[in-house]
Amino acid sequence: MFTGRGGNRLRNAVPPTLKFLIDCILREFVLRIIAITLAAASALALSTAAFAADQGQKADAKGSTAKPDDSSRIICKGGAMGDPDTGTRLPPKKVCHTKGEWDEMAALARQQMDSNATHMQGTPGGGSGPH
Repeated sequence: MFTGRGGNRLRNAVPPTLKFLIDCILREFVLRIIAITLAAASALALSTAAFAADQGQKADAKGSTAKPDDSSRIICKGGAMGDPDTGTRLPPKKVCHTKGEWDEMAALARQQMDSNATHMQGTPGGGSGPH
């Protein structure tokens, strides 16, 4: 009954006004689904922004009463460009340490520089001894 040319009879049996109504109902359904999806997405975005702002205010309140431990923050140096002093364009090895470790290394380097400067001032002519 639905095979061959007879199958087209069922499709042609639906009046054009009914097809139009079905198309309108389907379009309205799709538009409502889109509107509901957009409303849900915007509500989620607004609630996320409000939550983030609330967390930021809580962090500011905590930061004003107690100072966070900054010495445990990881800092990486190197790896970006080559050394301009030697002329190499190869990137140096990236080195990562905590801020406390970087501060300690800087203090040791300053101490070594001061020690070298004191040693250099004690020799005649500012050199390291007889030539």
